Amino acid sequence: LPLFCYPTEKGTYRIEYGPELIFVKSENKNQDILNWTQKMQTFIGSVIHENPSPWMCGHRRWKTRPPEENKIY
Repeated sequence: LPLFCYPTEKGTYRIEYGPELIFVKSENKNQDILNWTQKMQTFIGSVIHENPSPWMCGHRRWKTRPPEENKIY
């Protein structure tokens, strides 16, 4: 189950549970991992889109980029 914590005005946190995400397993492990990752990222993206204010990431996750891509930092 996805779980999210949101800050409240009182300085505490409100916990919300998302729906159960069903993952189908196949014979292709690599494709399963890709499918599961995409499903989770799509869900997390929709949660962030609904209420983006508590979300911020300052970590420089992508340290390299393809030569033809613009710099993002």
